[in-house]
Amino acid sequence: MAEQPSKLAFKHQCKSAIQKTWTNILVAESVKKSTLKYINTKDLAVGKPHLIWKSLRSMVSEVKMGITKARMLTGTFMTQVIKHKYNIEHSDQICKLCTIYSEDLTHIILDCPALFSTRQIYYNRLKIEVINVIGESKWSELFGNKDAILLLILDCTNFSKYFSVDQQNAITKLSSVLCHQLYLMRLKLLEKTAKVPNKQRGSDTCI
Repeated sequence: MAEQPSKLAFKHQCKSAIQKTWTNILVAESVKKSTLKYINTKDLAVGKPHLIWKSLRSMVSEVKMGITKARMLTGTFMTQVIKHKYNIEHSDQICKLCTIYSEDLTHIILDCPALFSTRQIYYNRLKIEVINVIGESKWSELFGNKDAILLLILDCTNFSKYFSVDQQNAITKLSSVLCHQLYLMRLKLLEKTAKVPNKQRGSDTCI
């Protein structure tokens, strides 16, 4: 009481304390959610936007890219596996594009043969950007499996010790473009598939 803080200092202390409390709650809850397994919880903070949004400009096209990436990152992107899990439209888990494998995020982003041409263009750009920073040997060491590559694509801050802030921004933007282009191509092919009668599809595995 003898040394009362100024009004602005008191407001700042209150705001900091509230944000710290809710950040701790947010991180604790995030760790328990399987749908949030790709998010770097160490970088989460109330009042701090995710790098997805920092890396993009406030243009309609880039905001749409951010929305697609954010849905994939938070487990709210609708795949066949999720539809089957919650019995949406009585769906099975099989990808409607290749009709071979279960369709989860890994399948869409890294595996589906129907999306190969789109993936090759935008994934290669991302890979080149990363290799230019860490080198080919480090790429092989860090990203020698699909889980690590998916983690890099969805939230590169999980590997923040290998990249500067500017490099993380560049990688995040390239990965956002990759995710959104795959989403657009998937949507286009699904619309095309819906127009083709089942008898005409036969045993095709790729459109």
